[in-house]
Amino acid sequence: MAVSRCPNPECSGSSFELKTVTPRKSNYEVHLIQCSSCGTVVGLIGNGDVLSHLHVQSDAIKAIADHLGVPTNL
Repeated sequence: MAVSRCPNPECSGSSFELKTVTPRKSNYEVHLIQCSSCGTVVGLIGNGDVLSHLHVQSDAIKAIADHLGVPTNL
């Protein structure tokens, strides 16, 4: 079986970790997969919270549209 290696040519580590960060100018956290040895990012996992926030916003827009009597396609 193949062993995953860090893409950083100065490292070549084979151990990875998950780190949660909030990017600048963002209100949402994301999960980075990074090399445990040097911190090189090898992947990103979006946080499901963004989707839940979109559902909340959609519900709020529907409520306002209903109050105003405006049809929506949301």
